[in-house]
Amino acid sequence: MSGLVCTNEAEAHVSPLIWSHTCTTGVQSMDDQHGILMDCLNELRNLLSRGGDPKDVRETLGRLTALTMMHFESEEALLQSYAFPGLTEHRREHHRLLTQLADFANHPNPGSNGAAMGLAQFLRDWFIAHVEGLDQAYGPWLLERGVK
Repeated sequence: MSGLVCTNEAEAHVSPLIWSHTCTTGVQSMDDQHGILMDCLNELRNLLSRGGDPKDVRETLGRLTALTMMHFESEEALLQSYAFPGLTEHRREHHRLLTQLADFANHPNPGSNGAAMGLAQFLRDWFIAHVEGLDQAYGPWLLERGVK
């Protein structure tokens, strides 16, 4: 099969993302964008887990990439405007994710189960580490400066 799929057995290893208080930065615009990204990530995961049509998977991956780029631009502009000291690290992490997304889109055999599951697991792990880790540092910083 040449579609982007994962097996039901592998699906158990890539659980859906669920919003919780650990995802909240306190900056409403960023929290809203994170929620949209989480929904899109879960949609991609669902497509991969049920062996969705490769065209649908590619469209969802394209939408995820576009939403991610838009979010990163918005987040970086906000952090720059308030001189957040962790901006350089943030930009580095953003670049790393966008590189991974591009690598997957250009994968010579993106339909392999390993590639699809690798992407699903990477995105889930990255989202958790970034939103529940790195992004938590800018929440208080921005809130102290009156951003809501």
